[in-house]
Amino acid sequence: MNIEQLWIDESGDCGFKFDRGSSRFLVIVAVYVLDNKAEICGVFQELKAEHGFDSSFEFKFSRCKDSLKQECLRAIAQIPIAYKAIVVDKKNLKAQALI
Repeated sequence: MNIEQLWIDESGDCGFKFDRGSSRFLVIVAVYVLDNKAEICGVFQELKAEHGFDSSFEFKFSRCKDSLKQECLRAIAQIPIAYKAIVVDKKNLKAQALI
């Protein structure tokens, strides 16, 4: 397997003070393409150009309008990508050192 492009992102935090705002879940996702880096990078560059963003613009879905999110997802749905995800329910972790 030859991974040509890899993106890793996380959601949540490492805290365990749930009554003070710590998130219950920690999610880590890796999205990767095997043989078509140019195709997926081209899709993002095309979206940036269509919406007047600089070529160095980084898509942050939490800050994008829903219409742009949907457009982006429709575009990349046509490209074979793979992902791996880890979802940790921190309330299920029982080690004393974590409490």
